[in-house]
Amino acid sequence: MENSDSARVIIEQGGGIGPLFCAVGDTCPALERVFPEPFDQMDSWVLYHESARGSAKMRAVLDALVAFLKARRPALKGTTAAL
Repeated sequence: MENSDSARVIIEQGGGIGPLFCAVGDTCPALERVFPEPFDQMDSWVLYHESARGSAKMRAVLDALVAFLKARRPALKGTTAAL
């Protein structure tokens, strides 16, 4: 699959079962989980050029990204469907 949107559409249209990110699959009422709990997790990294180290703008972006992800942690972990 090229991306999770393509996979979701194929699965929704009866193309079989397949893995989706919880934040994608849980928002689709036509889909139901095969396993009650998520079976995989992955780490995320943010990389930026070393010249941006110490930049107030970069710190603001990183702080906003962390706050955004923390606020959505339950949906990203698959413990709630709300995004």
